[in-house]
Amino acid sequence: MTQEYRVLPQKHFPRDPTNVSTGEQRHWKQFKFPVLIKQYGAVTSINFSPVSPHNFAVTSSSRVQIYSSASHKPVKTLSRFRDVAYSASYRNDGKLLVAGGEVPVVQIFDLGSRAILRSLRGHESPVHVTKWSLDNVHIFSSSDDKTVRYWDLPTEKEIQIMKGHQDYVRCGSTVASSPALWISGGYDHRVILWDTRSGQAVIKINHGHPLEAVLPFPSSTLLFTAGSDNEIRVWDILAGGRMIRSVSNHQKAITTLAFNADGSRLISGSLDQHLKIYDVVDYSVVHTIKYNAPILCSALSPDNTHLVTGLSDGMLSIRHRPQKPSERTQALAKKDSLQGGSHRAFLRAKRFAHNDHVVYKVSKKKMVRADHFMRAFRYKDALDDVLKMNTKKIYPLLEELAHRKALGRALAGRNDDALSPILIYVLANITKPQYSPLLIKIAHIILNIYSDVAGQSAMISDLLRKLLLKVRKEINFQEQSLRLLGTLDMLINSAVAAAALPAPLSA
Repeated sequence: MTQEYRVLPQKHFPRDPTNVSTGEQRHWKQFKFPVLIKQYGAVTSINFSPVSPHNFAVTSSSRVQIYSSASHKPVKTLSRFRDVAYSASYRNDGKLLVAGGEVPVVQIFDLGSRAILRSLRGHESPVHVTKWSLDNVHIFSSSDDKTVRYWDLPTEKEIQIMKGHQDYVRCGSTVASSPALWISGGYDHRVILWDTRSGQAVIKINHGHPLEAVLPFPSSTLLFTAGSDNEIRVWDILAGGRMIRSVSNHQKAITTLAFNADGSRLISGSLDQHLKIYDVVDYSVVHTIKYNAPILCSALSPDNTHLVTGLSDGMLSIRHRPQKPSERTQALAKKDSLQGGSHRAFLRAKRFAHNDHVVYKVSKKKMVRADHFMRAFRYKDALDDVLKMNTKKIYPLLEELAHRKALGRALAGRNDDALSPILIYVLANITKPQYSPLLIKIAHIILNIYSDVAGQSAMISDLLRKLLLKVRKEINFQEQSLRLLGTLDMLINSAVAAAALPAPLSA
């Protein structure tokens, strides 16, 4: 009875301990293949729609462009601005968008028709911050006229004009715990928590430097501020604005702050061209992304699949992370979760059965072309196939050929085009400890077979010359390492002997 053929396995070596990445780093490295799109000017604001599929609004020059999260291309353009636009922001239902600009007018757009629904006039200087209140019928705006204004959308009137800043107000945010609270930050170093019911400041905080970004924690208990001092400061709102932490990891002014979907990671961008991700438990940096220009704004999509960054040179960087099936399943399960006491929850119990059995089918490992060649003893064809198609199978195949004592048959009878891929592989891996024993043996076999004709091909001669230089360099390195090891052994032995000597007697 013939023994069943075993499919070639993939060889797994222990990881280099100096190059082991954490799960956190692997997660952020999944944001690959950045799409770079040139805008009409510096990108000053990015805002994601809260509603799936989470398109995002990009503010640049005198226009706001709506980008598709699926195609990464603009699907709508709002160009009804007479000058530079700022701070385009979605409403919670994703149907309306508000934006400010150099012209001191707050404009509300209908994203379906791209029409201007309202133009709110009252500011005397450029409006750099516009946000929707949580009730969806009021708007906050902050301006270079040093005021914060609270607008009523149906009547187009100002409900409150809040004065307390002594310089430009360039950043602001709503507070998740109440639609009546608003936080503003200005170049006067002040952070102010406003209550629109009274129009008064509830808390005033001195950051110490001009502010570029303010961001309350989702639970509304903490506040993060950042500015030109390169520091992120954490304040306890419930304690009246007491600073509890200061984090300094950037070399230049910090221009943007954002959270991931569950608020467990803080994202900061800076003019030093670095985007840093922090763990909010201990504020340690878990990952860093380098860009080619100073960062002005950044945002992460609500489903944690898109990281979009705006740069000062007008480039828009879109990084996408493929969503895992388990994440999609969890999202759908959360969306379609059964409500307690509902009819669906009642019917679910009727389908339960204790005697259900699941039959698992053991799937056979599929054979690749190299496996078929090996099964037919076509060793040369098998080696050629893995060299062209499957680099992960090269070393296991070479091991199997050595086990069958068929390396000579697989390497013989080759022209320079067929021999060069093998030499390139040997040259790339011969100094790696896990590959060295077998590849040294293969190098000897190649030299024994082709030593008489090696000089006839310039390409093969060049590869053999490079191989010789690499081996000599590795031998040199090993000799120096052994000398260093001997010196260290001598020093350690001397220190141990000196420590064992008895202490001299005192006179």
